[in-house]
Amino acid sequence: MYITRSGRGKGTSYESGARVPLTVTGPGIEAGIRSDEFAHAADMFATILELAGLEVPTQVAGSAGTGSVSIDARSLLPIVLHDAESVRDPDNDFILSESSNLMTGGTNQVGVRNARFKLICTASAAADDCEFFDLSSDPLEEYALPKPASCAAYESGRLTPADRDWHFCRLQGVVAEHSFLRRHSDI
Repeated sequence: MYITRSGRGKGTSYESGARVPLTVTGPGIEAGIRSDEFAHAADMFATILELAGLEVPTQVAGSAGTGSVSIDARSLLPIVLHDAESVRDPDNDFILSESSNLMTGGTNQVGVRNARFKLICTASAAADDCEFFDLSSDPLEEYALPKPASCAAYESGRLTPADRDWHFCRLQGVVAEHSFLRRHSDI
């Protein structure tokens, strides 16, 4: 993918650093099928287990060996074998990428996206530290969208997924709650 600005490249949370094509081949998989579904490498865990006829767990042991963590992986078999268009809710489901951007001296950066919108936050989830993009009209992340003045309308339920600000607030909440920037958030 075309790298449009300095500080972007492999290892960053921008599409040019995080987006990689996924190719699946094997018995019973028709050649030439294409999908625009947003997917993550972790989805291969669930896909391979399902291909093997095994149950996909909802939780696995945590990295410290104590407790467990939820599985975010989704099997891609409905797309690969059955022509489904999606395995994720386009608005509520998300994919998170975290990086220490070596091109900027190791700055912590998080990208979170749903089917259409993406938020990239550097150092914290505060709105001033985030850029917001519409990947359907701007796949190269050239033109950041305006951010809402606050997320009060989202928090009170007055916004819906039809509102662009709903997506900003939803994704900002994901960064604040689920990423390694959560300890630096003051939203």
